[in-house]
Amino acid sequence: MKSTIKPTSVIQDIGSEIFVVRYSADGKFLAVACQDGGTRLYSTESHKLLYGFDMGQPNGFPITAMRFRPSIGSMYPALVTGSSDGHLKHWHVATSKMMYEIHEEDNQILALDYNPTGTRLATVGSDLNVRIYDEKTKSLLFVLNDQKQYEKPHSNRVFALKFHPDQPDILVSGGWDNTVQIWDLRTKKAEKFLFGPHICGDALDIEGDEILTGSYRSKDQLQLWDIRSTSLIRTYRLPNETVEEDEEIRACLLYACQFGKNGNSGTILASGSHANQFFVIDRQSGNVLDFFQSVKPIFSLDQFGSNYACGGGNKSVYFFERESGRS
Repeated sequence: MKSTIKPTSVIQDIGSEIFVVRYSADGKFLAVACQDGGTRLYSTESHKLLYGFDMGQPNGFPITAMRFRPSIGSMYPALVTGSSDGHLKHWHVATSKMMYEIHEEDNQILALDYNPTGTRLATVGSDLNVRIYDEKTKSLLFVLNDQKQYEKPHSNRVFALKFHPDQPDILVSGGWDNTVQIWDLRTKKAEKFLFGPHICGDALDIEGDEILTGSYRSKDQLQLWDIRSTSLIRTYRLPNETVEEDEEIRACLLYACQFGKNGNSGTILASGSHANQFFVIDRQSGNVLDFFQSVKPIFSLDQFGSNYACGGGNKSVYFFERESGRS
């Protein structure tokens, strides 16, 4: 299958595999988190490197999770990174200065997210504990899925974490145990769960009453769920999906997916490995609108307006622009 779109620009070989790409809230910056333990901050206008955070470490641990803090009120622009050695670092975007650091002992941080007001930060990873921090005091408020407690909804590594954009007390998480847990921070419990998605990356999103999941498997990868009933709404069929168990895997095993927003409204974005593809899919019809073929896995994607970016195993960042409303 040949690409239907070409990158508008490319930041060629940045020196390390790319695990996370993320636009700032105003779209002026793109942060790129890498396997070598460094995080690069680029201008989205010039695509020039502005800063490097934790660059040049001789034995840097991979940056496996990253988010810009929502810009609310007088809070300064901030970027938070989580690494595979359990270090959570908070960076001042304008100066590249590290403002604070927290070490989660015996944990590999695999996902993090802010609530929509930027007042709480959640992290999760290999120890299965979902930690909720107060952003103002940087203190740990409480732990969900606490391994010291009897009730532990997650039983394996958790790779995705997402706050509801309109309900700051609702948080969802998913990973290797084939469940998506729906947490209520008011009760500090998983009130509901979905069974089925096998999530291995930042492949979880929420919009309204719907949850989008991306699974690392050769069929039924991209699915839409009802958060109220926890029932499956639909499964999107991707190109080259494997049907029989003995078939050679030619499908795209997903590492990332998002609902389209702003200029991409009405679409779904997804990317992954094996087939090493990036898709833009019509949310209603399920048709593939745009498609890009890479030579290496695409681990991460993000969007701002009608622009999107992706990166992965080939150590390059690809930028695309899609005409709003085009089908």
